[in-house]
Amino acid sequence: MTPIFGQRAYYEKDNIGTRFTSADQAGAHRLMTRGAGIEEPCIDYVFPRESDALAAMLDVPCIKMAKDTKNLICVEVLKFGVFRRYEGADDAFIALLEGKGLARDLWTAAKNAFEKHGGREVAAIEPPQTAGTGKPASGIGSADAVKFSHEENRIVAGFPATYKYYDAPDKASAMAFLKKNSVMRPSYFLVVRSPEGTFCRDIQGFFEGQ
Repeated sequence: MTPIFGQRAYYEKDNIGTRFTSADQAGAHRLMTRGAGIEEPCIDYVFPRESDALAAMLDVPCIKMAKDTKNLICVEVLKFGVFRRYEGADDAFIALLEGKGLARDLWTAAKNAFEKHGGREVAAIEPPQTAGTGKPASGIGSADAVKFSHEENRIVAGFPATYKYYDAPDKASAMAFLKKNSVMRPSYFLVVRSPEGTFCRDIQGFFEGQ
């Protein structure tokens, strides 16, 4: 899609979400995060065609299409994706949005978009009544302001996992640090705690922790 005149173009580097491209991938990541005690609001709908699911996702305010890769990206710290419901089968497609930071207004916008494009609900956990609009990181932030705290090794869902903990003065610095430090190993988590929340990164992308 070509951006409308005057509208910002987005690129792959702007993605700060965790993108799922298969049902197995989404299921495995959910198992790991829930095994770590993280429960999140979500909204999953099924669509008869991939084009319907993609159109629905692009109607959600935080979802964009990267100009360079043509992938869906998310400009909020959320999990998202469009993928075939059953691998290896000529079946319907899932559109998914979830995360601890999924605000009520964004959840409602996604629900409206999914229904508008003919989706059928698979799973829906509403954010709590106290959740309002999403709060973006303010300011530029400094990755250098983030300091190492400690490392933990755990068994999560039967698999060994490593968690490296850091402390940041604010969300902007936490996100700057996570953007700067890629994760190339499975079951390896960077966890940055700040006064505005805890933000994480693993091999799949970014998400909000407890």
